[in-house]
Amino acid sequence: MTSYTHQQVSVIDNAEARATLTDIGLPDTDVVSFRAAEEITIWDRDPDYAVVGMWNIDEIPVIVHRTRGTVHTSPPWSDAIDPLNASVRAFAESLAAVDQGRPLSEKRYGTDVNAGNQIHALLHAIDAETLADSNSFWQAVIDDIKVGNYD
Repeated sequence: MTSYTHQQVSVIDNAEARATLTDIGLPDTDVVSFRAAEEITIWDRDPDYAVVGMWNIDEIPVIVHRTRGTVHTSPPWSDAIDPLNASVRAFAESLAAVDQGRPLSEKRYGTDVNAGNQIHALLHAIDAETLADSNSFWQAVIDDIKVGNYD
């Protein structure tokens, strides 16, 4: 787990997000190649957000709305800010759930669709509202799992 000090999370105004980052932290995992930031910084594209990590392969920032505590992604090739999770806690739990569901393969689940359905069920139990958004990052991951484009 990557945990942060109170000073390191001082750029985030949301008390629940700060508590999660200092008390629990973010999983150090290979799930969707997420890498927690060593230092939480204000996002250079919009000061309402702070960067808490990156999707390592594409260098997509994982950002937290500083006052609401919601978690998003924003690919550098787009102006869009896509929903990821309703809270930092839900984000940490989602990473852990996908990691525990691995390997996401036909071998384990019978079919890629079954693997995707299993991960969908886990993520739905954690953050149903955000997962219901067709533009959510996790929905894209589930779609990739269902067609076999995810390890």
